[in-house]
Amino acid sequence: MAAKRSLLIRIAAVSVGLGVAVLPWWDAVAAMRSGGSGTAPLLVGALLCVNLSFVFLRGTWGRRWLTLAAAAVVFLLHSAISMGSTMLERSRIADTWPTCETGHAPAGVQAVVPPDTHIDGPRLRTGEPCAPASEERELHRRQWPGGDLGDGFRQVIGRFPGDLKRMLLPPMIATFLLALAGVLLAKDGAPFDAPVNGRR
Repeated sequence: MAAKRSLLIRIAAVSVGLGVAVLPWWDAVAAMRSGGSGTAPLLVGALLCVNLSFVFLRGTWGRRWLTLAAAAVVFLLHSAISMGSTMLERSRIADTWPTCETGHAPAGVQAVVPPDTHIDGPRLRTGEPCAPASEERELHRRQWPGGDLGDGFRQVIGRFPGDLKRMLLPPMIATFLLALAGVLLAKDGAPFDAPVNGRR
């Protein structure tokens, strides 16, 4: 029985670490696929995974719940900041595209097309992405020179499928892993302040 409980807690500890590391590791793989360096997010994910797993494994039953809650908060904050930054960037990028109906680019603005990024939606005959006149990108650029989240969200949903996948899959994986850790910890059934290996 003790061996089974120990195994469940070890699986839960690994799940907590992996749940927090999902997003930085996803970014690391994406960076390496596009020819960039994924070292920084790879290391961040590894540090989070190892440290949170260790803290979870060595803590009391109550501290494990606190570690699980902290892991969820870290993931949510990281996701919100990262996704918000991506949406603002996509909003700014769309403001640089020429208007589909006229083919004219905004005056004094160089069109930005991110390399190795698939872009859905309308294009000019040259293959360059364009923005429908109804979006009034010139007006939007003057009102929101740094981009805005609402427009960025629409751009991600409609034009950047890679970003949409990043917004959906890592949170789903992290939610599953953290929920698994919670189920295993609840199944352990130890008192809230129960010692682990004789420690409190």
